[in-house]
Amino acid sequence: MPTETTLDALISEIDSTAYGPAERELIERAITLAEETGDEAAAYAVRMRLIQSASMTGDTDALLTAFAWCVGRNAADPATFPTEVDDHDLLWFHKWIADALASNPMFPRATIAESIEQMEIAYRQAGVGLSGVVQTRFWQAFEAGRIEEAARYLEELGRTPRDDYSHCEACVRSEEAQFRLATGDLEAGLAVVQEMLDQDMGCADEPERAMAHTLVPLLQVGRLDDAEQMHMRGYRLARRNVDNIDMVGQHLIFLSVTGNAQRALEMLERHIGWLAHDNLNAIAHLDALTAFAVTCTAADRAGLGHEHVRGAGAEPLRRFFGAHTGAWTVAELAQSSWRAAEELATRFDERNGTERRSEKVAAARTLAGQHWDLPIGTTHVVPAPPASADPAATTAFVDEVTGSGPLDEQVDTILGAEGGEAALAWLESELTPTTAPGRRAVLLRLLAQLLAGGGRFEEALTAVDAALDLSVTHAARSVTAPLAALSAQICDDLGRLDEAAGRLRLATREADLAGTESVGHRYRLGVTLVRSGHPDEAVDELTTVAEIEEARDTEPASRALTLLWLGYARRDAGEPGAAVAVWAEGRELARAGEDYAVAARVGKELGLLMMQFDDEDAVEALDDAVEDARKLTDQPDALADLLHARGRARCQFADEDGLEDLRAAAEHADPWTRADIEDSTARALSQLGRFDEAVRTGLAASDAYAAAEDVVGSGSALIVVAQALLSTDRHEEALAVLADAAPRVTEAPRLAVRVALMEGDAHEALGRHDAAAAARARVGG
Repeated sequence: MPTETTLDALISEIDSTAYGPAERELIERAITLAEETGDEAAAYAVRMRLIQSASMTGDTDALLTAFAWCVGRNAADPATFPTEVDDHDLLWFHKWIADALASNPMFPRATIAESIEQMEIAYRQAGVGLSGVVQTRFWQAFEAGRIEEAARYLEELGRTPRDDYSHCEACVRSEEAQFRLATGDLEAGLAVVQEMLDQDMGCADEPERAMAHTLVPLLQVGRLDDAEQMHMRGYRLARRNVDNIDMVGQHLIFLSVTGNAQRALEMLERHIGWLAHDNLNAIAHLDALTAFAVTCTAADRAGLGHEHVRGAGAEPLRRFFGAHTGAWTVAELAQSSWRAAEELATRFDERNGTERRSEKVAAARTLAGQHWDLPIGTTHVVPAPPASADPAATTAFVDEVTGSGPLDEQVDTILGAEGGEAALAWLESELTPTTAPGRRAVLLRLLAQLLAGGGRFEEALTAVDAALDLSVTHAARSVTAPLAALSAQICDDLGRLDEAAGRLRLATREADLAGTESVGHRYRLGVTLVRSGHPDEAVDELTTVAEIEEARDTEPASRALTLLWLGYARRDAGEPGAAVAVWAEGRELARAGEDYAVAARVGKELGLLMMQFDDEDAVEALDDAVEDARKLTDQPDALADLLHARGRARCQFADEDGLEDLRAAAEHADPWTRADIEDSTARALSQLGRFDEAVRTGLAASDAYAAAEDVVGSGSALIVVAQALLSTDRHEEALAVLADAAPRVTEAPRLAVRVALMEGDAHEALGRHDAAAAARARVGG
């Protein structure tokens, strides 16, 4: 029947769609179609998928409703409505129900207990193991604050064999770690999480949940560097899913107690809307409200209490924070969050018959007063907005700045008629002690632009920062943002990238608070952080840009450029797999936007990274990049660069056609690049086992590097020659080449070490053990 075909197609599409809004829309369509046609079996199959989807995306209402519907049908007619449908298993879903019920105090304690009893009955009737049941009893006892009972179940769990319905190993270890940490056994809890990470355990929620719960304990045991790394990696994992608001809360608390109040406040604004995502998950609300309270309290103590919190006034959040006129300040939100958290904690405790939740909120109040000195990321000081400003003075300042067109025109006129020096002199003559603040800021900005255009960057920076101080003093956010961006560009021109990043943070923040466009500032911030060696911070900023651009359906070429830099950040942050995924997406977007220059660049980086991990797909990635580069008829250097890379890749995987790529790349190269290609050719010949040719080519590369005045490159090429000689047992010749290489690589410690070790190997092969030891001793020296 056509209807059956349509339902089958919808179900197939559901199964191939990632969890999220698009998948849920397909599920709703399939349920509607199944019910309209009276196909109850299909309706059951789709609702089984809805249970899974609701659990993964944080929709407790849908989870409980769909589960109850499916359990009822299964009990009434198990033949038509079986326990397992495709990969969806009603017995497995039982494990989620107690958690869902416990997440809201409106469900009585007896109802939670009954759900676990029903789970055990179902497991016994199905003849499966009870590990999952014991795990659920343990977790519910712990979450409710019945610690002794939880300890008994944890001990029982250790005696219960694992089975097909046990919780996944990552979840089991994470829950044990959280219990250990919460009950004061910090070292044991941290050890469990480290074991998870060492063994690469993971699932939909792990290891990011376990990592989030280690942050404060790591501070408490004095492992501050480990805490920073756990935060950087864990937040990147947690920030992707709106259902992870409780994990994000742990990161907020961590930042707040380590002196990173501004960073925490920005993170809070990024995620505050998540609070209203799951209406029934009150335990997540409680965790988030507690974290918000700590964050705003710390920010208030850091002098930011007057700042407005973007997003706090959204209508869906009114039920949490209450009615409010105007924008919420940090100080106001702190009080409201504490009040809401305490009230909700009391409701949980009344349901659970313990005081665990209220005690956790009280402990958070105490924690908010503690401090560990651990600045995260770039910390260069930028002007801080005043606690208060005269609104009339602010308006007058902004009006003076926005009405500055005639000043720009006057400078352009002088430039055209008399030149730059005359324009500079005029600007300086206008900067008198009585110049109005807004006009003064504009004159200083114009002065900075002219000075920077003439290469006088230090003077330019002094001028623009004076304008920036004026703008910040007058709380003129819409003026501050572009001035901070200009100051950042001048710092960049001076090579002071950390200072540039600090100013770009200010530009981004002020633009956000002014309600003006901030994505460009944030993109520049992310790129600057990559270039200045702060990849972890760059990942956060560029991920935010990528998310905004995707939501806005920004044109593909722009999104591709963002993903190019996000890929660099992921790679440099030690996440090569994530970098590959980002660059693969970026390449497709660049092609869709017909920006073949970006497509070629992304494809090159993708291929080079794959080569590092000996992935033969690198050649295919570089084939595509070469194809893109051939479309750039006005950029022959781009094609030569890609042929160079593809030639290296082909030879790495024993394809001698790579040598032809290298020859083609060298045809139109400049002298240094030609030397570099010859060096790559020598390495390729060694990989192909053609050692005599590798020696000749390597010597030629060394000479070419020397002619291009690259001494270290010349020595590096000689190391390639020596390695080829050693591979053919020509040890004496290798020693002579290494002796020539050694003085050329003294400025490159890694290469100098390699020379010493290779000399040691050569002497050892010749039976000269004392000489070998002496050569290797240079490494230690």
